[in-house]
Amino acid sequence: MHMPGTFVLAARHFSQQDQELFAQLSGDWNPMHMDQVAARRTAAGAAVVHGMHLILWMTDMMASIVDTESSIIDIKAKFIKWIYVDEPVNLVLVQKNTTEVDLQVEVEGLVRATATFALGKRSIQIVERNWKVSCQRKTKSVAVDRDLEEISQTEGFVEFAAPPDELAQAFPSAVRILGSLEMSGLACSTRLVGMECPGLHSIFAGFNVQFSDDLSRTPGLNFAVSTVNKHFRYVKIKISGAGLNGTVDSFARIPPVAQPSMEDMTQAVMPGEFAGSQALIVGGSRGLGEVCAKAIAAGGGKVTITYAVGKEEAEKVAREINEWGGECKIMHYDVCQPAVEQLRRLATAPGKIYYFATGAIYKPRPKRLDFKALDEFLAFYIRGFYGICEAHRTLYDRQFTAFYPSTIFVEKRPDGMAEYAMAKSAGEAMCDELPRLMPGLRVVVRRLPRLLTDQTASVTPTKEASVLEIMLPIIREVHASANE
Repeated sequence: MHMPGTFVLAARHFSQQDQELFAQLSGDWNPMHMDQVAARRTAAGAAVVHGMHLILWMTDMMASIVDTESSIIDIKAKFIKWIYVDEPVNLVLVQKNTTEVDLQVEVEGLVRATATFALGKRSIQIVERNWKVSCQRKTKSVAVDRDLEEISQTEGFVEFAAPPDELAQAFPSAVRILGSLEMSGLACSTRLVGMECPGLHSIFAGFNVQFSDDLSRTPGLNFAVSTVNKHFRYVKIKISGAGLNGTVDSFARIPPVAQPSMEDMTQAVMPGEFAGSQALIVGGSRGLGEVCAKAIAAGGGKVTITYAVGKEEAEKVAREINEWGGECKIMHYDVCQPAVEQLRRLATAPGKIYYFATGAIYKPRPKRLDFKALDEFLAFYIRGFYGICEAHRTLYDRQFTAFYPSTIFVEKRPDGMAEYAMAKSAGEAMCDELPRLMPGLRVVVRRLPRLLTDQTASVTPTKEASVLEIMLPIIREVHASANE
């Protein structure tokens, strides 16, 4: 539903190719935008579109409805929710008059970003002209990893990553109402946030900038952090240069969650308590699966962990376990593909299966049931779990135990979690039926509380239970059955 009097000005999706082009033009190569594996370990759960890419696209689209004598003199923007690569987006005109244009970007009616463009008079010669700057396109760089203390004292200068005329070619209509130098200044602000300050673990939340012919026209941005709220990890940055002046709002994300090490496990797990067991841990390259793998290995059990896309992460976990003296193998496994042929690669039948396969849980949802999201959850939590259990029964004539993690959200659903909770609830019902359908299968189901993992990490303080304290009693219950 759109507001009365609004209409869709343009529609598109942002592809991975679009991401690559904008990263080259802006210099923002933050893994949250460019690396699907690394992006899984953020609260977004998958790669997201650059917020400033949205703004320059909005500017390019609105040029057709702006008076030919008007120029942009001010932009206020907020990036409210993630927009994911390949999501269909609509650019909605909320309101327009002679001095202001309000736009918002929506996905299935849910507002993801808003921007207000103030219009006025600036030098036509400056605004319309491609500003000739003798700078070369920068090579791909690595984002700086800063802590809050360092961030609070950071200031400096960020150069353009590409000549302004290249950005003007990508957004040709925007040049008339903004100017190529100013466009490059906006693009430079996302390089500032994503690569310099806050840097690697950053969120670009919004900005407020003014444009004037009288401002510094340097080919880059001077910046200085003006405010840091350590409680909320909020960072405000003053910027100037490239014909603009203003502030950027950002957050410093909590870095990917480091789960307990093997040395930590030896303090909690009794030597040999899982000896003689063979465990297959689906989704064992990080999070809860990583904790289970380390705990079982620390107790003398043999583990195989699977990955869908994070091979390097799985190799890192296996390396830590094996160097400690445990036994861990890795295997590629896709829960959305037939299970039998994949399980044939196992050298030994596992007596225990832990199932932690999941997609992105916290994606923004429309204010209605999202059946596409529900189908995706069902593929992971119903068909995937059923498939691996059935494949085990087909391949191995033996008893086994499977752990199915449900969630307390089945009882009390936060906003936007209905589809996830529905799929988990259906999963619980399926687990009740499986021992009857598959004699020899024992299923352990637990509704887990919110635990500190990559997808639950937040910029605001929250209380999460200890992963090891919650999971270790469950592991012991799973391994209590004599079906090895």
